[in-house]
Amino acid sequence: MKIQKWANNFFVLCVFILGTSTIIMHNEVAEADFVPPEIETVMIPEYNQPLKQVFTLQPTPLSVVNVLNFVEGSTTRQASQLLKYVYPKYSDAQLKSVTANLEQSNSFLNSQGYKTKINPGQLDMSLLKEELSNRRPVIAYLSANGDYWIEQESSIIIYGYQKVTFPGRPSQVVYMYQSVNHGNGAIYGGNENTIPLLIKESQIDPSANVTYSWISTLYGFTK
Repeated sequence: MKIQKWANNFFVLCVFILGTSTIIMHNEVAEADFVPPEIETVMIPEYNQPLKQVFTLQPTPLSVVNVLNFVEGSTTRQASQLLKYVYPKYSDAQLKSVTANLEQSNSFLNSQGYKTKINPGQLDMSLLKEELSNRRPVIAYLSANGDYWIEQESSIIIYGYQKVTFPGRPSQVVYMYQSVNHGNGAIYGGNENTIPLLIKESQIDPSANVTYSWISTLYGFTK
């Protein structure tokens, strides 16, 4: 009886070892087949902070001056300086009721010795990486896909991106942005022409139920 009992126990042990070995081998094969994605993140950390939002009809001048102060390590640049360049005959009071587009802002920057340029649409990823790696944010100029008179056109500061690439698949990109009107957010690659910039506003204002298209990019904040 003892021999029989020992034989039964030995059989159970062998079955357990065989089953365990099979599970381990299966997991090893599964792990060997899985190839993790390549993840590339480039970000200017100073911009990855909560922003005190303001409501302004001058998002482009304010965004441009924000970046200008950042690259200069200064706080002396003011949007009124940019606007005075665009509207030299306007009084200080009049300047508060006007804004400037990307072309006008670029002209001001060039007058200050900067080599900024405007690119249609988004920047090539290699160029965007070069700018952000050198701590130079870029300005994305947006246009509403519908009527929204409060902010028909706007600008946001692109301060980072993350690119995820699985083997054999196209890369997925997420752009990180900061908006003086809307705070920090993200744009998912493929949705550059349907950016939900007004998510919070659309919850209380039916006229804000519009998306935005990324029209052009101002870059090259260097002398």
